[in-house]
Formats: sequence, structure tokens, C-alpha cells
Amino acid sequence: FFFAGRRLFFLCVPNAMLCKYEYDVPLDDLNKAREIRVCSVKRPHMRGFWFGTVGFFVAFVGWFAFAPLMPTVKAQLGLTKGEIGLANTCAVMATILARVVVGPLCDKLGPRRCMSFVLLTTCIPVALGAIVTGPTGLIVDRLFVGLAGASFVPCQFWTMAMFSANVVGTANAMSGGWGNLGGGFVQAFMPLVFLIVKACGATDDAAWRISL
Repeated sequence: FFFAGRRLFFLCVPNAMLCKYEYDVPLDDLNKAREIRVCSVKRPHMRGFWFGTVGFFVAFVGWFAFAPLMPTVKAQLGLTKGEIGLANTCAVMATILARVVVGPLCDKLGPRRCMSFVLLTTCIPVALGAIVTGPTGLIVDRLFVGLAGASFVPCQFWTMAMFSANVVGTANAMSGGWGNLGGGFVQAFMPLVFLIVKACGATDDAAWRISL
């Protein structure tokens, strides 16, 4: 299949060509998978499922990486509750706006390109968060990091394009739920990294920056 304009087209190919490739799942009339086989990574259906899920997971890790370190960041940068609240608001606001933009882009470019673009773009502000020195820098950085939340759109678009109506709801729930798990994972992972860095002799200020 391929994407053109706002439509998803499925190519009809000779049976001889189909015989060269064995699908890992049963298909419906539109070549969409009628089953979800989570232990498989064969293309295109289950590989698309896992690319969407893992991409969404990684995006959430970057999006929420600051949260578990915020008490230390607040103390080291002298932030107020209002400044932290504004930074968090900007992160959410950016996500809403980005999803509005990424949706039509998925129609035109497909979920693979859009997911790649979102991840490659947002990894930059995630890394630059380590050099923030004040509230203004934090607010601006969180604004751009919030774009990572737009990864939800290509994740769900991908599963809807790959799975038939009898399982697409389950596929959406699994990919979206496991992707959201990145937000919970980072809550436990980042403090652990912070403690390990501190144990190596770093100060609190250096440790949270290195952890990011």
C-alpha cells in the first residue's frame, strides 16, 4: 500500500508476486491484518505495530524525563511553583497544537515519516534541557519538548492502517497504552540514573544535567 494525498491505496499485484512473500497474519479484503500477534515483528503489519508503539514509548520517555528530576531542578535553579506550572502548561499546549499539524501530515506523508520526524525533532530540546540555567530557558525548552506528544497521532494512524475492523480497536489500545507506559517507566528510571550519577561523585546540579 502507499499514501497519496489524503487516501490510503492498496496495490493489487499478481499472485505470483504474492507467493514470494508470506504474511504472518490472516488478511481481510483490504490486506489489513485480522489478528494481532504480539510476538511477531514481521512486516508490514506487526512491524508497523511495534514501530508505532516503540516510537510512542520513546517519545513519552523524552516528554516526561524532566518530571522526576523537577524537585532537584527547582532547588538548583531557584524556580517558583508558578514558573514550573507555566513550563508544564507550555509542554501540554505544544502537544495539542502539534497533533493538529501532524494529523494532516500523516494523511500526506504516512505515519513512518511523521513518527521519524517527531522523534528526530524533539530529541534536540530533550538534550538541550541539560543546559537550562533559568526559568525562561526551562519554559522554552519544555515548549519544544511538548512536541513529542504529537507522536500519538502517527502511532494510532499506523495501527488503523494495518489492522482490520475486528481487531483495530484492540491494536489501538495496545499500542497507545504501551506507548503511554513510557511516561511511567521514566518516573522510575530517571531517579535511578540520577542516583547512580551522584554516586559517581557528581553534585546535584551536575547530576540532573548528566541524567538528561
